[in-house]
Amino acid sequence: MNAFAVQAEERGVRFGFTRTAAHGGLACSRWWGHPRWPGQVDQFMKARGTPANDHWGPGGKYRTELPVEPAEVADRARLRRFLLSRPWGLSTDAAEWLVGAGIGYISVIQHPSGR
Repeated sequence: MNAFAVQAEERGVRFGFTRTAAHGGLACSRWWGHPRWPGQVDQFMKARGTPANDHWGPGGKYRTELPVEPAEVADRARLRRFLLSRPWGLSTDAAEWLVGAGIGYISVIQHPSGR
């Protein structure tokens, strides 16, 4: 927040907001709101249902190290709906489990055109 204040003071509020918004959009490509997010969710849901998925490491090691899934995470259809529409509605336990499970680091298969 300090950087925003300095930019706004030195170059104007409009510049400060524009720079901050652009940075957020580019730096947070693995989170809700970015065009890649739906693909991220789809890949995570596939991995979540497949303990042998490469996302979990050799022999599913990382999956076995996670705590038991909260009820919100265990309900796959509900979890997917929340992740795509309003992830901020998930409980703290569910959000922490998802971050611990590496939802932000799942490999997203991207179309060669970049879409």
